[in-house]
Amino acid sequence: MVAVAAGWVISLGALVVRLTVDSLRQLTALPFAMSGRMTQSYFQPGVPWIAFVMLLAWCVLEAGVFSHTMMPTVSTVLSELSGGPASRLTAGVLFVFLLMLVMGSFACLQTLREAVQLRELKYLAQIVVVELLVMFFEVMFLYREFIDAISPWIARDAGIRLGFWATMATASAGWLGVRAMTWFLFAQWGTAPLLAFIARRPILRYDSAALEVMPLAVATPWWHRARDDFKRELDWLHTRGDQFLEYLALPVLQLLAAGLNFGMMIVASRPAFQLPFRTLKEVTDTREILATFHLTPRKQPS
Repeated sequence: MVAVAAGWVISLGALVVRLTVDSLRQLTALPFAMSGRMTQSYFQPGVPWIAFVMLLAWCVLEAGVFSHTMMPTVSTVLSELSGGPASRLTAGVLFVFLLMLVMGSFACLQTLREAVQLRELKYLAQIVVVELLVMFFEVMFLYREFIDAISPWIARDAGIRLGFWATMATASAGWLGVRAMTWFLFAQWGTAPLLAFIARRPILRYDSAALEVMPLAVATPWWHRARDDFKRELDWLHTRGDQFLEYLALPVLQLLAAGLNFGMMIVASRPAFQLPFRTLKEVTDTREILATFHLTPRKQPS
């Protein structure tokens, strides 16, 4: 018992030390492991990550330009509504809103492209209506403000003053030109990975029609290895403990069984045990035999 208890204490101490060291190692390597997994999941060979990065940079640039051109108008509207100066957070909130709007515009173009490739007429009609509404909103509130901001330079250099409809036509042409240029340059390859990144779908390879999802391999937790080693050490300890118990108990049991056999030979003329015992299991098997052992006297009374 002392030997088994000491083995338990040593094994538990080794397990605690190992888990502590492995925990510190996992915490130290966690940033590198996370970056490696993200890189492996989202940037597999074949994924157009250059187009993906260029699309993100363009969305940030476009949102920044429109935030600068729309900031006076938005500040004026908010001041009139609240009756005081606009908050300092207005520029940041406006930038985030416009960034999502620009990214959504490219997402609508990607959806329109897939609908055309799949030839789904009913779905195509809905996407066309949505794309027209997106175009109207961006032209009316974004590109028109941009054209109004540069119209003094147009009037000074070209000597042309733009009215409302001329401004709208110029803004529409600017929207079409910018979207066509960015789409054919990098957006047609970068929009699908962007949508997959937002949806948290790891990319195996890029296809023009769809994105295949890479099956995630279930990784074995790092502490399972230490647990399995601990179980193997305890199994070995119990096995050696049973063996040690046999070494201590069998000699005493051999003497007790020999004395009992001597008495049984006098009473029943037959031994109770088959000696010598080699394992403790033989002792337990003999105990079960004794339960069905019927003693008969050597001499019947007259």
